[in-house]
Amino acid sequence: MTDDKKFPHPFDTPVTTEREVDMYQMVIDEKTKTPKLKVVKNKIQETVVYHNAPEQSFSCEKGKHNYVMIDTKKYIAKCTNCTKHWRMNPQYHKILEGHIRHRTHNYIID
Repeated sequence: MTDDKKFPHPFDTPVTTEREVDMYQMVIDEKTKTPKLKVVKNKIQETVVYHNAPEQSFSCEKGKHNYVMIDTKKYIAKCTNCTKHWRMNPQYHKILEGHIRHRTHNYIID
């Protein structure tokens, strides 16, 4: 929701609305004396709270991460800018200037 002025409900306050839902009701058929299900529309009230959450990314772009080694025994690296973790293979990967690179060809993997 980028434009706050066009949103019809207030933010951070409970709004009570009413809507129709389909519910099943057990009915006994008079001819056959067997129970059957019948769909009935019921109105329910629900309370909704709308929040104005700012847009944010959960991960960096490829090549924009800044990795540091957090576990040298399991070779796990973590980006300091986002929540991404990378399990490295020490035979093929190395960290150079915050990027995970291929050890022999030196291109950026992530």
